[in-house]
Amino acid sequence: MINTDQLHELSLIGGTVTGNDGEKIGKLGQVFLDEQTGEPEWVTVNTGFFGLSENFVPWPMPALPETP
Repeated sequence: MINTDQLHELSLIGGTVTGNDGEKIGKLGQVFLDEQTGEPEWVTVNTGFFGLSENFVPWPMPALPETP
């Protein structure tokens, strides 16, 4: 599982989000934290042509790549 620091780093560099089948879904956008715990609760994924659509996805997401 990716920790909060790794998730933040991926969001800064636009980490690629893949589905369970390994196909690219889009780029990681923003990270929204739980106000009480400070842990990631939602992330956005930029999808579509030129990544112009931004979709909210609940965290944790099982298909984020590990930070090298």
